Amino acid sequence: MALLADDLLRKIGESFLETSDLDYYINFRAATPHWRRATGKPTADGDPRFMPRNWIMLEREDDDGFLTFVNLSTGRFLRKRLPCLRDYFFVGAATGSGHLVVGERAPPYQTRVINPFTGTMVEFMAPIPLPRVETVVVTFSPMMVFISDGGFVQWADQNSESFQQAEFLPRWARSCRHMTTLFAGQVYVTTGRGAIASSSIVEAAGTEEEGGAQVADQNIVMDTAVLGPPLGEGRSYDYHYLVESEGELLLVRGQHDTSPVVYKVDLVNKVLVPLRSIGGRALFLSDSRCFSIDAGKFHTIEASTIYYAYAAPGAPGWVHAYDYDQSLAERDTSGLVHDLGTDFSLGCCCRPFTFPELLTSYLTALHDDLTELERVVHYGDEYYGYGNDEADQNDELLIDHTSDI
Repeated sequence: MALLADDLLRKIGESFLETSDLDYYINFRAATPHWRRATGKPTADGDPRFMPRNWIMLEREDDDGFLTFVNLSTGRFLRKRLPCLRDYFFVGAATGSGHLVVGERAPPYQTRVINPFTGTMVEFMAPIPLPRVETVVVTFSPMMVFISDGGFVQWADQNSESFQQAEFLPRWARSCRHMTTLFAGQVYVTTGRGAIASSSIVEAAGTEEEGGAQVADQNIVMDTAVLGPPLGEGRSYDYHYLVESEGELLLVRGQHDTSPVVYKVDLVNKVLVPLRSIGGRALFLSDSRCFSIDAGKFHTIEASTIYYAYAAPGAPGWVHAYDYDQSLAERDTSGLVHDLGTDFSLGCCCRPFTFPELLTSYLTALHDDLTELERVVHYGDEYYGYGNDEADQNDELLIDHTSDI
């Protein structure tokens, strides 16, 4: 096995990268020096082959540094230990990729992005935002961090000195919230009544450097890409959820107490196209996070079903599920085929959980009112306790830009 041809070794490695099983790829390269030389080293420069995709973080255990991920494409669960996170303020796990956004523990609390599957880290100049974070998105080429909360979205690239900010919902519509998601390398945001804005790069005026060379700066702007559903469709206070599904961007209108309507977002013609069916997919929706899965990859997940999840901080959560094809055909709430309970708490360990309940833990894992950085600002470093350091010395993930792991 150690003497396999280089081209065969590269094909094996590429098979892991195609399914975003980056942890398998790292273990494969670590087998022998020959296998390392025959395969590419993961880098932190935005190479898309080594960027995690379709991963979500289900759970983070603060005391032990364990993280639980699930691959939405393959249905594979992964429990991984990253004690290095204790050296940073945790901000959030990026929607759709699994990147971890953290902040330095020393002022000015600069932003860092960690790839938990390869161990690489990208350094940002901008300090992490202080307020509570609901959604985190990481883009590539260039690598940028988008953070949303309430009606605002903030973003920064590696060279930004601070996060830019834009307001996408007026105060009167703030209860409807906005939705932020990554699709085809761009960030899309609902802006009220279902209208959708997207990120784009524009060239700013050039700045003169030594020698008279003109260097153009790049700025990110958020402009309306698609208008919302026609007036008269739905209620003015309906929620609008954005979710990537099988290479398409979908907009779902409705709430847990109404039959949902799913639109395909046609970005070429800038229109919304109503869908009669979502096929074998299942959509999981919440106020701040959404995802789509192939129901055939997960036991007890019903195809053509939309799962709504909600949980307020400190309160039990609930989940409702709708058969989309049936509810759309009947145009009433008789499409409610599953009520997974109105009083379940995923923080309770008294019973086993179904796959729908387990997956909705990602949707209902709302952050506390204060971020980790805010707690230190308000209460001081003594607020935190990190357990037994000696137990971690033999089980650490080394984050190193130069070592050829």
